[in-house]
Amino acid sequence: MLIGRTVLGVLPDYEQDLEAMLSEQIQMPVEITNISGHWVGFDPVIEVNGLSVNGVENVYIGRARIRLAFLASIYALAPRFKSIVVEHSEFTLFQEGEDNTWKVSGFEMPENEGGQAVYKMTPKNMADALSSFLDEYPQIKIIGGCCGTSPAHIAELRKVIDEKKKE
Repeated sequence: MLIGRTVLGVLPDYEQDLEAMLSEQIQMPVEITNISGHWVGFDPVIEVNGLSVNGVENVYIGRARIRLAFLASIYALAPRFKSIVVEHSEFTLFQEGEDNTWKVSGFEMPENEGGQAVYKMTPKNMADALSSFLDEYPQIKIIGGCCGTSPAHIAELRKVIDEKKKE
């Protein structure tokens, strides 16, 4: 418990590391104004203030409070969340295309081409993103894709999984 209390105190020192990790994970620039932590009973609470994704004009979260369930996390050997509260969030939406589809500014979305969802992220880029994700969360057992994911995407994902099994 004492270690946990100490770690929350130095949380602001890792703000740039957190920005870099999040930016890499979602492949878009992430900026954080400040980050801090405190305890509520046995539960650590992390507060992130001024989080923007791909520029404040695209996605902005004024404050996010993440409360971990400490004892449940210890028992599960993995983070368990008691609550996540997001305040003052802003998303820039716009309409695009012949069908006036709504999109979130700054985020790449599958596109409709001839009635088919086409995902512009290449199979290699998707596999690279999955590789770092599996490094961080090796307990994951199931993966897949969504709209616009092609057999080529799944083949690249399979290669990553096979390589991870060899390690």
